[in-house]
Amino acid sequence: IDPIKAMNELSQIITSDYRNLDTLVLLAAANEMSGKFTEAIQYRKELAKYDPWNASNYLALGLIYKKVNDSQNMNLMLNKIQSFASSDPISKQAAEQLVQNTK
Repeated sequence: IDPIKAMNELSQIITSDYRNLDTLVLLAAANEMSGKFTEAIQYRKELAKYDPWNASNYLALGLIYKKVNDSQNMNLMLNKIQSFASSDPISKQAAEQLVQNTK
C-alpha cells in the first residue's frame, strides 16, 4: 500500500464526511507515526468533538502530549478520563502511562 495514496484517500474522505470517526482515528494515527504531532493532535481533538466519551482517544491524545512534553495538556487528558471513566480499566492505564518521566 502506498502511504501517500492512502493519506490522500483519507483526506478526501474527511473532506466529504468530516464526522467520519474511523477516518479521524486513521488520520491521527498516521500523523502520529509520521512524527506530525501537531496534525495528530488536531485530528484527535476533532474526534473528541464528535465522540466526547471516547476515553481511548483521550489516552492517545494524552500520550501525544507526553511525547511533546506538554505536561499541562497531558494532565488534562488524565483528569478528563478519570472524570467519566474512573471505574473503567482505561482509567488505571491512563494513570500509569500519563505521568512525566522523572529522569
